[in-house]
Amino acid sequence: GYLMSDFSKVATPTHYVLSDRLCFPKSLNNPSPWELDVGEKYTKMINHIRNAKMNLYVPMEHYNNLSDYNKCFGFCDIEDQTSNNTADITKPRGYWPLTAYKALSIAIFMGYEKLYICGYDNDYFLKLIADEDNNFSFLDEHFFDAGKKLAGTMDGACVGEYLYSSHFSFIHLGKFAAKKIINLDKSSLVTYFTKRHDLDVYK
Repeated sequence: GYLMSDFSKVATPTHYVLSDRLCFPKSLNNPSPWELDVGEKYTKMINHIRNAKMNLYVPMEHYNNLSDYNKCFGFCDIEDQTSNNTADITKPRGYWPLTAYKALSIAIFMGYEKLYICGYDNDYFLKLIADEDNNFSFLDEHFFDAGKKLAGTMDGACVGEYLYSSHFSFIHLGKFAAKKIINLDKSSLVTYFTKRHDLDVYK
């Protein structure tokens, strides 16, 4: 939802990646009213992307629905956990299905000499809360509902299962470690990439 944030008016992208299933609600079987509502917002966002003439990247299964937009490109969104592929978006990927990781893979595929990342912290586990009935939840920190308490059972019935699931987001990001990637967040828990650089971005 970056394009719905105020900051997107300050730093407007030239490339954008959409892969979350909620971006394409019409492809879901029996979408809930909530999914349809979110999908409507994403439809508006796609129109914004078109009007801004951004390069848009979507999974191939959704490409035909947007092929009339000449700046839309498809990528292979099949996962193969036995693969270490992080650089060829025409083949099954070998990493966790997070949109940020797919964007990183697309940037590698495009041949950039250096890649700078920020916000790949996967630190929701630091916001876990358990009540006296041992139900756990976490505080959401998306810009549109920061501080909202959300149920945390979608990734496991207990904290252990949640943490086990979460660890894949770190391990799989490690598959990118050999690339020329610089992490701009000095306190990031992602330690696979150097944080040393000469950019003046901390003001």
